[in-house]
Amino acid sequence: MDWNEISEDIRKVECRTFEKVIDNATEDLITDLRSLITEDGAWNGFVEAVELSSEEGEALRDALKERLAQDPTDEN
Repeated sequence: MDWNEISEDIRKVECRTFEKVIDNATEDLITDLRSLITEDGAWNGFVEAVELSSEEGEALRDALKERLAQDPTDEN
């Protein structure tokens, strides 16, 4: 095995590792968002912390619910 092959193998492992990290982070974010929009106390605390009006908070919550209900794709 020459250095080019070794370098290519390392690159492949790095890419797979990076993809796995991104996938795990995305899964964690989606889980956190689902908890946030389904737990009233957490949601109310969030709305208060970012100083949204009740109308803005409801609009954002509805948009997040709609978005999270969609099947994930590479585009979203």
